[in-house]
Amino acid sequence: MLIVIDKYIFEVKHNINEISKTTSINYDKQNTITKPVYTHLGGFEDEIGFEATILLNDISEFIGFEDLIKIGRPLDISSFDLAQNKQIFITKLTQTVSHFVKTELNGVTYYTKKLQISGFIIE
Repeated sequence: MLIVIDKYIFEVKHNINEISKTTSINYDKQNTITKPVYTHLGGFEDEIGFEATILLNDISEFIGFEDLIKIGRPLDISSFDLAQNKQIFITKLTQTVSHFVKTELNGVTYYTKKLQISGFIIE
């Protein structure tokens, strides 16, 4: 497994190409006539993000994931050394379905669903 969020497991079979973590240091920039002045406000923010491609036969494993995110509470996350036993506050979930095919009686289905997830790590 590569990433675990709450009870949902994202594995190698979900075609995760990369997991990114961005650390932002809290600075305030004030422009002056001569040059900008930077003031360190203390602390930092860690943001993590990844994209997974779920095949049609694995989509049932993620039923309820969107509803869980909509609750808007921190969720447990583990992913290598980027977020070991931490919590994530998911700020963005983008879902895309693709690889459409016509099926019997002119119905249309899709084979993959992409999930792009990003959020802030909470200590």
